[in-house]
Amino acid sequence: MIYLAALCMSLAPGSEQAIELRPGMVIRGSARVVAKVYEFANAADDAQSSAIRIQGDGIVVDFGGATLRGTGEDVDPDRRKGTALIVEGSNVTVKNLKARGYRIGLFARGVRGLKVLDCDFSYGYKPRLLSTLDREDGADWMSYHHNEKGEWIAKGCGAYLEDCDGFEVRNLRVIGSLNGLMLTRCDQGLVWNSNFSFLSGVGLAMYRSSANRILHNRIDWCVRGYSHGVYNRGQDSAGIRSLTRTCSPTTP
Repeated sequence: MIYLAALCMSLAPGSEQAIELRPGMVIRGSARVVAKVYEFANAADDAQSSAIRIQGDGIVVDFGGATLRGTGEDVDPDRRKGTALIVEGSNVTVKNLKARGYRIGLFARGVRGLKVLDCDFSYGYKPRLLSTLDREDGADWMSYHHNEKGEWIAKGCGAYLEDCDGFEVRNLRVIGSLNGLMLTRCDQGLVWNSNFSFLSGVGLAMYRSSANRILHNRIDWCVRGYSHGVYNRGQDSAGIRSLTRTCSPTTP
């Protein structure tokens, strides 16, 4: 009886032993992560590799407030690089993760039922602008019109989701970077209670993504190409940008 009780306790939900991350680690099952700052550099601006990778079906990874840091706090924003986390599989939940100093915070492709909950991917990459207070430089103009070949990936963002139908993004914070959340061919998802503000590109970008619910988010001060009284051009910055047969979003 005592042995049986001990066995049941060891298998109780949420009883997973906390793990410490290692550079390049692949997490293949539900886990809790020891909450600390992990300084894991990564050079893959194309999301071909990442500091940490999650692979699995129906798993929950709770980072418990742990921080992945790709570049130092004193590194200029245009020198921040690499990818913090790649997610592969289906019905994966990522919770309570912070990422700092990367070009891409989270990258997921083909992960149906993905959930990104209570995460913060702020202060990532953003390019140095060539415009000054007195003069606009045309090189600062962005272009989001093409993404069939993944052109958006190189721009960098807090989270990039591609072919992730039925996703949920809740309470995701991305500030102080270029782009917030980018969706490509993602349908019937939910983005709510999130904050994509103080960015120099786009807060929420959707490409060929339909029937998504966008609810109760703060998307503000996504500003580029502005000098008060001199020029106000936008340079393709926007709070929300919807492109190429994206339809039926709900945005109360």
